[in-house]
Amino acid sequence: MIWGFDAYSTKGWQAMARITRHALRCSAVLLDLDGVLVESGHSVERSWRAWALRNDLDPEQVQALCHGRRSVETIAALAPSLDAQAEAWRLESEQAADQAELEACHGARQLVEAMPSRRWAVVTSGSRQLALSRLRTAGIPVPNVLVTADDVRRGKPSPEGYLAAAEKLGIPAAQCTVIEDTNPGVQAARAAGCTVIGILGDQLGPLHSLEIAVRTLADLRIRREGTFLHLTTTGGAGAI
Repeated sequence: MIWGFDAYSTKGWQAMARITRHALRCSAVLLDLDGVLVESGHSVERSWRAWALRNDLDPEQVQALCHGRRSVETIAALAPSLDAQAEAWRLESEQAADQAELEACHGARQLVEAMPSRRWAVVTSGSRQLALSRLRTAGIPVPNVLVTADDVRRGKPSPEGYLAAAEKLGIPAAQCTVIEDTNPGVQAARAAGCTVIGILGDQLGPLHSLEIAVRTLADLRIRREGTFLHLTTTGGAGAI
């Protein structure tokens, strides 16, 4: 299923980019990692549930807050008496060692392999250690530009990570499309001035914040069109 609209943006460079119901153009694609490129939900849930139980916290409350955010910020919000940096390092080390059930999301390898290396980046709320472990385990190429929790002072929904990725690619953020699966990530992308494609799921949030929504990356096709990347939905997708 997809969702979109026919419009011309009136701000800056985006006035050049026509957004149609099933397609959009951009100069670069910035992707979240967990839930977009790598299916890591079981590992995430196992580690956060174990962390909640050993700290006498409600696992359901922890699960509701942890998705799409840096571990250190989640821990600081839920357990301010703990050393958030130390707890986050332990938690993410456990996740990096837990490779059970990790796999590439549908269409992930095909999408990134279709893009020039200087036209895509990964922006994740996880640490560099965790990001590299998951990418390699899932068989996803490690991008030239990888922005992790270690590289920013404020995580999603702050736009800092997406702005940093665009700068490293040498492309204005307004010329980038972000692919996200969580509401904090969508908020971060919007604040950075990017267009947004959402991966449908429980964590995505309001659809009105998106240009397009798809079930998985397998619902997208990408091709070079001059200086642009042209993203279209597959024929089997329909309007929400």
